[in-house]
Amino acid sequence: MKNLSRLLGITTIVVGAWISGCDSDEPKAEIGSEGNACYSNNTCNAGLSCLSDTCVDRGGNGDTGGATGDGDSGGTSGDGDSGGTMGDGDSGGTNGDGDSGGTSGDGGSNSGGTGGDGDTGGAPSAGGNNMGGAGNIGPWTLFDGTGTWIDGEDNTRGIQGSFFVLEDSMKDSEPVPDDDLSHTDLSPDEFAEDTSAPCVSGVIGAVTDIDGEECDPMDLGGTECEWSAVWGGGIGVNLNETGGEDSDVNAWNATAAGVTGFSFATSGSLGGAVLRFKAKMLGSDEDFCTNVAVGSTSVDLSELRHNCFAGGVATQALDLTQIEQINWQIVSDANTFFTVTDFCIDSLDAY
Repeated sequence: MKNLSRLLGITTIVVGAWISGCDSDEPKAEIGSEGNACYSNNTCNAGLSCLSDTCVDRGGNGDTGGATGDGDSGGTSGDGDSGGTMGDGDSGGTNGDGDSGGTSGDGGSNSGGTGGDGDTGGAPSAGGNNMGGAGNIGPWTLFDGTGTWIDGEDNTRGIQGSFFVLEDSMKDSEPVPDDDLSHTDLSPDEFAEDTSAPCVSGVIGAVTDIDGEECDPMDLGGTECEWSAVWGGGIGVNLNETGGEDSDVNAWNATAAGVTGFSFATSGSLGGAVLRFKAKMLGSDEDFCTNVAVGSTSVDLSELRHNCFAGGVATQALDLTQIEQINWQIVSDANTFFTVTDFCIDSLDAY
C-alpha cells in the first residue's frame, strides 16, 4: 500500500506539472502589434500609430469610428462602426458598462446615453469625453476647396469663419496712405459671397527704402529696407466668426477643441516667392509662423515660432486658447517683384 501511495503521489506531481506547462503556452504580447508596446524607435506595425508608448489604430476598427473601444455606433474614440468614447458597447454612449450606455466603463450601449453598470443607466465611473460624437482622433475636414466660408455646423472642432485676401497695400480693410513704396497688388481685393474658391493672382511688391529706391538687404540694423511696410500678400481665414451682416471675430481655443495642427493643400505659382504659414492671436500683431511649400502639407501648432523670419531665440509663445486666424503669406523680398498666378487654398483639415 505504501508503494502504491507513493506511485499515486508521483503521478499526481507529474500530471500537475504537465497541466502547469500547458498554461504557460499562452501567446506572448508582440511588440509593435495593436494594444502592445511600441518599438524602441516609437513605431508600430503597418496601419498602427505609437501613442503614449502603445500601438493603436488611429482610424479605428469600424466603418467610421475612432479608436479605443468596440462600440458599434456611438460617441468618440471607439472602434465601432461610427464612434464611441472609449467604449465597448453596441451603440455608443461614453465609456459605459451597461446595455444602454454609461460613462466610463466597459459596455457602451444599445441606444446611447450616459450611464454606468446597469441596463438603463447608472452613475459615471471614470469619465471620458465627447466632442459631438464624431471621434476624438483627427483629421477633421474643415474645408473642401469650395466657396470662401467654413461653416461651424459642418465640423466638430468649433471652427467657423470666412477666407479673406491679404495685401500689404491694405490696413484694417482700408488702403494704406499714398507713399513711394511698391506695394502688393492682388486680385480680387476681397472675396464675395458667391466667390467659388479662395484664389488670388497678381504681383507681390518689392521691398525698397522709404523713397522707393533699392535697399541693402544686408543692413543688419533693418533701417533701410521697409520690411514692415511691404511684407507681401496671400490668403487668411478666421477661425471663430459669427457671420451675418455684423459678423464678429473672436478667439478660437485649439486646446479645448483638441486640435494640435492643420493639414492643407495649396496650388498655383508664386513666381519664386516663399510661402509662409502662420497663426495670429486675437488683438495681437505678432506672427507665429513657419515656411512651407506649395502642395499638401501638415503643420503642428507647436512648430509655429514667434517671428520665424527674424532668427535668434523666440521671445513669445503662441497662446493656443487665443487664436484668431491662420494665414498663408506670400512673402516679399528686397528689390524683387513676384508674379502670383492662381494661388488657391484647395483643402483644410484639423488634427
